[in-house]
Amino acid sequence: MNNNFKLKWYDIILVIVLFFVGICIINTFFLYLAIIINLNPYVFTPIITIGNYILVYTVYHFISLKPRNESFKISYSYNNIKFFPIAFLLFLGQYFVSEYLTGLIPTQGGILEKMYKAMSYALLGNTENYPIITFISVCIVAPIFEEIFFRGFILKGMLNNGVKPYAAILISSLIFGGIHIFPWQAVGGILAGTILGITFYKSGSLLTCTTLHFINNFVAYLLFIRYKSLESPDFGFSGFALFIVGIILIVIFGHFYIKFTKNKNMEITKYGNTISDSK
Repeated sequence: MNNNFKLKWYDIILVIVLFFVGICIINTFFLYLAIIINLNPYVFTPIITIGNYILVYTVYHFISLKPRNESFKISYSYNNIKFFPIAFLLFLGQYFVSEYLTGLIPTQGGILEKMYKAMSYALLGNTENYPIITFISVCIVAPIFEEIFFRGFILKGMLNNGVKPYAAILISSLIFGGIHIFPWQAVGGILAGTILGITFYKSGSLLTCTTLHFINNFVAYLLFIRYKSLESPDFGFSGFALFIVGIILIVIFGHFYIKFTKNKNMEITKYGNTISDSK
């Protein structure tokens, strides 16, 4: 069986539809279960998240992968792990830029105010009441399963199908940002997804991506706990100053990361055969 599955444009649409349909079904089930046993539905968040990703893959496997004699294989190899410090500084630059741009989105007035309040309650209210559940969801489940799904599955599937790397990375990043729904999370999701996409393309391993994702979410979790706010503290620096620092980090360490991994791209398939750009 060919492990190098390919995602065509209609596969991507199918996967997205399955994702949101799955969320609705699983959320509804656990909502009723929580009502029956008189429990806050939030405690089921990790199970809901994991269950949805498993449901999406299972349905897609029988609809598309099995008929095409293809399968999905997770890779946690140590490819290019020595470049992790550079990837981390590149990702840090993205974080600073993301925080600044997110801060420009209004939180008062109209639908944005309602969305911000809903997001604040979902993240802060539940974090305060269920810190362990939030830690499991945000710092363990999200980094592992989101990287498997968005980088290891969607991005790799597009690359295997011959989509140009820059286009595949951009599309997977837009989908990654879009599933977060709230604009303040979507902006960060798109930017983070881009850096994580580049990292995955250059290594073919989810190890670096998952680690970076964990660090990002763990820092956010600690800030939630410490400051009881969705807005990151400035630590004495203006938001614009951090934005400039972020741009500098992205330019410098993005250049070095691309340079050092120039001939170390992930394995992809072409015309049904596995090839490698690595030299």
